[in-house]
Amino acid sequence: MDLPWNPANWETLMPLETIYLPSNDQPAQPQPQWQPQPQPQPQLQLHAMLPPANKQNEVRKYAAEDWDAQRPEIIKQYERGTLDSAMEYMRAQHGLDATPKQYKDRIRKWGVNKNIQPDEMEAIIRKRRKRLLENNKQSAFRVRGRTVNPQKITRYIKEHPVQSFGETIRRNMDGDTSIVATPGAISCYTPSDTGPLSPHAAPSPHGTSNQQHPQGLPSSPMSTAAPPTPSISALLELHESTFTGQSPAPFSPPPAPQPYNHEVLQDRAMEVVYDGVDSHNLASMYSLARALDGRGKHRMAEEMHRKALQLEEKALGSEHPVTLTSMDSLACMFESHGRHRAAEQMQRETLRLRHKVLGSKHPDTLSSMSNLAFVLSSQGKYIEANQIDRQTLQLRQKVLGLEHPDTLCSMSNLALVLRRQGKYVEAEDMNRQTLRLQQKVLGPEHPKTLLSMYNLTILLSYQGKYIEAEQVGRQTLQLRRKVLGPKHADTLSSMHGLGLVLGYQGKYIEAEQLNRQTLQLRQKVLGPEHPATLMTMGNLAIELSNQGKYIEGDQMQRQTLQLRQKVLGFEHPDTLLSMATIAWDLFKQSKYTEAEQMHQQTLQLQQKVLGPEHPNTLITINNLALDLSEQSKYTEAEQMYRQTLQLQQKVLGPEHPHTLKTIDNLSLVLRRQGKYVEAEQMQRQTL
Repeated sequence: MDLPWNPANWETLMPLETIYLPSNDQPAQPQPQWQPQPQPQPQLQLHAMLPPANKQNEVRKYAAEDWDAQRPEIIKQYERGTLDSAMEYMRAQHGLDATPKQYKDRIRKWGVNKNIQPDEMEAIIRKRRKRLLENNKQSAFRVRGRTVNPQKITRYIKEHPVQSFGETIRRNMDGDTSIVATPGAISCYTPSDTGPLSPHAAPSPHGTSNQQHPQGLPSSPMSTAAPPTPSISALLELHESTFTGQSPAPFSPPPAPQPYNHEVLQDRAMEVVYDGVDSHNLASMYSLARALDGRGKHRMAEEMHRKALQLEEKALGSEHPVTLTSMDSLACMFESHGRHRAAEQMQRETLRLRHKVLGSKHPDTLSSMSNLAFVLSSQGKYIEANQIDRQTLQLRQKVLGLEHPDTLCSMSNLALVLRRQGKYVEAEDMNRQTLRLQQKVLGPEHPKTLLSMYNLTILLSYQGKYIEAEQVGRQTLQLRRKVLGPKHADTLSSMHGLGLVLGYQGKYIEAEQLNRQTLQLRQKVLGPEHPATLMTMGNLAIELSNQGKYIEGDQMQRQTLQLRQKVLGFEHPDTLLSMATIAWDLFKQSKYTEAEQMHQQTLQLQQKVLGPEHPNTLITINNLALDLSEQSKYTEAEQMYRQTLQLQQKVLGPEHPHTLKTIDNLSLVLRRQGKYVEAEQMQRQTL
């Protein structure tokens, strides 16, 4: 299952977001002078998202009486054909030249819309499951008098994983997960032998990945459990578990080649007579787990999911595809809660079992590979994550095609890992390519498209392209608020990212305000110890320090460090980020000896965990050199600056703001040693 890239669309590691290199030899000044004048950057092509202004000005408004006069003819033409054909007829015969939106609004108001709405489709799915569970009855449906094709129901399930169902539960229930109203426009009946096809007759689609079906059967006792709270990262995937039982499945999988049709499998699973297992209660347990997770009761949700999974294992066996799907859902839940180690353990086991049961090229197996890579990246294990992401991308391109949503997901994942490795040029190229394809395939407002925009915002800011980064960041935030809502985890990620960009540009007051708002919402939505919440805490501490509020900033940063050590571990990249930030704050307060010790400790761990050429490692080397310089250890500082400059020119490029700042710092050390000619030559490189 591909996580809705929201990821937390939150970012586990923001390499350059918190360490501000000093602007001169007065370290207490928070305002950096080294930020370059932004060069004109190629603007992101997002024209498909906004209608041209001249088109808007040409739209004609029709009064209610105009519509009422043509109502019978419009309905007649719409019933006979499509909306487009009705529009063309009315334009040619009656001069009614309205826009599709105007027609849709009017048709919806009249109650003759032929399209089934999401809440109606979810009600149909619930009703069908309930009848099959309680009475073993097949079901057929009509909406506003029109028969619903069973294949349309199947397609909807695959295109809308369980999160939509879980949201419906949370909107409609208050402690009772089984009571959800059915829209009045829906009628249900038992089909005759000559009536509509039953759900079991739906064909098994080929190439359907786990992104579509791991949580696709909300009311089934075999359905997967709670969809994870969308977060960042969120454009990715996860799956696995340590189950090793060998209990046989109560029915054999279809003899046809892979992939399995999970719609059929789970329908059949509901008909199994369990030994002491109440299938209806099992479905309710999964529904309750979803509801608890949506309300922020993460531990209770995990426990409920575990109990349901154990019962499912007993009924179907630990290697049944449906059981593996539920394991995948639990792994997703772990990851969304920031429990990366538990998620990795379960993902590795799920991948092993899917490889054994489904084969190495099955879409579900590829999804597990991608999910494992993502959780490895979340833990800073970038090399292994990069290798798995590249392998997954190649297989998906071969099996699913170049423009399949899962293939685009792999491209996005790889771009994220490349960015975290500091390979910005390659990452930006992959990010822009992914964004173009997602706008084409998924649409400009799809959550995964918006996630790629968010990732591009962060990537541009890391390269010093601040103007374009802020422009894309504000647009992404606006769209996410519109599409997902103001409290969605992805929306909060966009707020976080925009605060980051504002801080880079020295807009500290605005950045502080936005970070405080984001922190408050993340604490409420994700919890006080979620890695994304801790990321925002760290950023807020930095903005406070940048304004000279050292005491408050230091207290918040140390609190962030303690929580990260507890939640993520002592060598996690985020933990090291907090250490580096504390060292920098000590330096700005002229506590050079204490700062040097913290810098040395941080550098040693970063070289071990991230590697000697990672951008974060280079920042720490630069800051340590500055610390040495302030203690008049000029020879050692010069040597360290030269080492940093050589690596920054290689990794970041000669015009990156950090590269230019290192040149300034090296020139200053040379002048302090009386090497004025060399210092002047060095300084000219920044002009």
